[in-house]
Amino acid sequence: MKRLYQTLICAFIFLIPSNLFYVLTESGAHVHGLRVDYLLPKFWAIDVVIWALIVLWFVEEKHNRFKTLKKWKKSLTRQPKELLALTSILLTLFVVRQFMAEHALIALWTLLSWVKFGLLAAVLYQKRQLVDQAITFKVLAVTVLFQSLVALWQCFTQQSLGGYLFLGETNLSDFAGLAKTSWGGIEQVLPYGTTAHPNVLGGFLSLSLLLLLPFCKTRKDPFVKVAIGLCMGIGLLALILTQSMSAWFALGLGLTLIFWKPLLIKLPSRFVVGGIFVVFLLSVWLPLPGDSLSISRRQYLNQSAIRMSIDHPFFGVGVQNFTSQVEKYSPTKEVVRFVQPAHNALILLLAETGLLGLILGFILIKKLTTHTDYFALVPLLPIVFLDHYVLTIQSGMVLLLFYVIHNQE
Repeated sequence: MKRLYQTLICAFIFLIPSNLFYVLTESGAHVHGLRVDYLLPKFWAIDVVIWALIVLWFVEEKHNRFKTLKKWKKSLTRQPKELLALTSILLTLFVVRQFMAEHALIALWTLLSWVKFGLLAAVLYQKRQLVDQAITFKVLAVTVLFQSLVALWQCFTQQSLGGYLFLGETNLSDFAGLAKTSWGGIEQVLPYGTTAHPNVLGGFLSLSLLLLLPFCKTRKDPFVKVAIGLCMGIGLLALILTQSMSAWFALGLGLTLIFWKPLLIKLPSRFVVGGIFVVFLLSVWLPLPGDSLSISRRQYLNQSAIRMSIDHPFFGVGVQNFTSQVEKYSPTKEVVRFVQPAHNALILLLAETGLLGLILGFILIKKLTTHTDYFALVPLLPIVFLDHYVLTIQSGMVLLLFYVIHNQE
């Protein structure tokens, strides 16, 4: 059974950046006649592996007479009854709210996905010794190499390598709607790998490099060390080509923590929290350097999220429902042709779930991250503050979960 777990975990890692999915229905996924990808309920290729891991875990638990589940239940009953009662009431309100959302189907489907991720987190946490084995890091290095080579092919040929059935690769021949840049006065498509967007590819590469670097430094086998280093070097090149600002910041912060953690850990906690708060405010209000049209669109979306939060402060507009409501709150009609979530995961979460969602999220994080190396999570901040895919795209959610599990002490 251990070998089966290891095989599934390796397959899971390889499929993290895959954008291959099956659309269950397109009903209710249109805004002004435009099909909005974020309103589509999907079954992802990686879901096959995720559910296989969950089922295998339950089979193992049944064989062991649910020893782990009984242990967790016992731990839960030790919590104050008032806290349990309050959490139960808030959860009930949260679920009921999703039934009342304008696009209830995607809200409920996303809610079920969160339950799935909760079960997956339980499995990976229980099997974190397997997650931290050398073979896992080697598979991660191979995945980085694979995605980077696909990205390099896309960048220099401006063509897709295998099309959508190739792990969900974006069709680069459809130039409209793709992320582009200008090199030497010529407009070119940015590399996607097999992800949904260059920013997602950049996020995967940056966080993977941060996980691989400590592993590579501790290897004694020179061949393994060189091989991992080569994968990382090619991954760094691909990361640069994505032009993902959030991913660059994430890598920079991560490298700073890896090399200077002994000094940074001595900083007063109030200084760290204050710094994070200032960065959050800057990410919302200050424009980043880059394409002015792209930046102005991001600002419109973030402003819409803030207005939405003010209008629906307690319950939000419903999980994954931001794109269906954004036009009502945008200061410009430009968003009608640019229907995307707010590019700040925190204010997006507030707009969609309200204070209720933030309170539940805080309780959940507080209880589930007691053994987490919080400094190791700092590189996530640029991704959370400058993008949305850790909430809106499954590969982003899975990447976030995998990175957090890897940083459990």
